[in-house]
Amino acid sequence: MNMHPIAYTLKPCLDHLGTTLGRDVPLRLEAGPRAAPELVLVVKTRPGTRLRVETTKAPRLLNAQADHLIHRLRAAKGGAPAILFAPWIPEAQADRLRAAGVFFADAVGNAYLRLDRPLLVVDVRGRRPETLSRAEPGRLVEAGGLKVILQLLEQPEAATRPYRALARETGTALGTVANVLRELRIAGHLVKGPGGAQQLEKRTDLLDLFIKGYALKLRPACHPARYRHEERAPRRLAGRLAGILTRRQARWAVTGGVAGGEMTRHLETDALAIFLDDVGREALKGERMLPDPDGGNLTILEYFAPCITWGKAPGRLPLATPHLVYAELLHDGRPREVETARVIYDRFLGGRAGR
Repeated sequence: MNMHPIAYTLKPCLDHLGTTLGRDVPLRLEAGPRAAPELVLVVKTRPGTRLRVETTKAPRLLNAQADHLIHRLRAAKGGAPAILFAPWIPEAQADRLRAAGVFFADAVGNAYLRLDRPLLVVDVRGRRPETLSRAEPGRLVEAGGLKVILQLLEQPEAATRPYRALARETGTALGTVANVLRELRIAGHLVKGPGGAQQLEKRTDLLDLFIKGYALKLRPACHPARYRHEERAPRRLAGRLAGILTRRQARWAVTGGVAGGEMTRHLETDALAIFLDDVGREALKGERMLPDPDGGNLTILEYFAPCITWGKAPGRLPLATPHLVYAELLHDGRPREVETARVIYDRFLGGRAGR
């Protein structure tokens, strides 16, 4: 079989899937046309079935990543249905993909595929790798790298700005910016465009990386603290805090469910999450709120840089950028929050994440 070069990274997935299907249902990879995804998996049934190939490099999926991939695959326009190839999809995340009707195969032998014409069902579960992969190396998946990636996802033109400007916008050191941009060039995310200026490429892959990194590295680096405030209604609480923080000229931005509701009119949530600077934290010392890691209705995260705030936010509340709100909703993981994340992806992110 004459395979597209990318196909060699998919070989374990294809081998396991082919063994499960057997000789009566051969598989073939084809390169798609330039305007379409790079690879198509042909399942030689009668009639034949063509599946758009999507991949993730994540050594193992988190819930947030699985939900993000579901949104991404659903949002892909036109053409064949998709199949996701991955190094390993743990059972909890595989269940999320099955429930959403997303086909997949991983390198350790788990797979899900269901065709109606002709009837064909593959459902292999519970296989685990002999050794678990370590976290991906490099600065891109550290907090500083993720801050730079956030700014580039929101404003791709930031790739052409001086390092000092990008460091100021993202709250990172000058050396961090230089190293992160170098790794992005090596990974093919930054390439020379017309006139020699750097431009962002493979934004879909970069967003996948950001969603993983937000849960694992960036959010913990923001030192989240949860409180129980006497005002239980999240929107009224946001309005109350807005008055206090505006008077003190604090830097802050609403994220999570309240921001998702403001952006989509799609969610009434039960808690408020905000990014807040030191001035704002000092201003809230007089508020009647107690630390409550389990049942609190107010989460405060560190406001690390101007790139947090969305310049196009509607209404009177300052909102975090769509990428941050999306990532926080996926981190929350409850069904209504995940559904609101889907709306945000379709409305604000899906059309902007280029290949």
